[in-house]
Amino acid sequence: MAILKDFAVYFEQPFAVYYPGQFVSGYVVVQIDEGSINITGIKLHAYGRGYTKILANFRNTTFDVDNNHGVECDNYLDRTEYIYGEGRKFLMPVGRHHLKFKFQLPYNMLPSSYEGGMNCYVRYTLTATMIRPWAVDYVTTKAFTILEKIDLNVPELMEAAGSEDFESSSSCFSCLSTPLKLSATTDRTGYCPGENVKICILLENIARKRLKEVVIKLVQNVIYVAN
Repeated sequence: MAILKDFAVYFEQPFAVYYPGQFVSGYVVVQIDEGSINITGIKLHAYGRGYTKILANFRNTTFDVDNNHGVECDNYLDRTEYIYGEGRKFLMPVGRHHLKFKFQLPYNMLPSSYEGGMNCYVRYTLTATMIRPWAVDYVTTKAFTILEKIDLNVPELMEAAGSEDFESSSSCFSCLSTPLKLSATTDRTGYCPGENVKICILLENIARKRLKEVVIKLVQNVIYVAN
């Protein structure tokens, strides 16, 4: 009886992060400790999918009222190729096998990976399948990340982003006898991962009490759309 000890996908890029148009390369490891496995080949399937599900507690014609939810799915990547064998029966011998692969991602229509829980995500995966006739196939999957290219030199992303002036003398600042004024701006609107966000804060405190701290919070707003 054959013993399959290892069957896994490995990317040459350490963090498996890619941009549209780049080449994705790596290898599939197959380690058989005893015997031989009867297969017809090993296929590699690159798949990218966007999924949105919106739960609805009200009547809306854009939702499936009977099932009480709206769902939308989009496929961005769907590519399959053999990396070992071509569909004919043969025995894969005992030992450790490294099966290399390399393919190019499309230049367009690959949005960035996103994880918003079970009800909203954009995911890209690479699945290797060892096809066994008259037996259950061996399957292994590994995810990879896509970062969409965005030109940050366009005028609308180079402009400074500012907040509305905040002024308060309400009960939540009951310790203050005069207004507290606060405003904040950033040096521009668009940033790349890993960049520093420069924030300029203008604070006018004419109150009798001393403020303990000023806290800055980065908030991500996501709009879910499903028909």
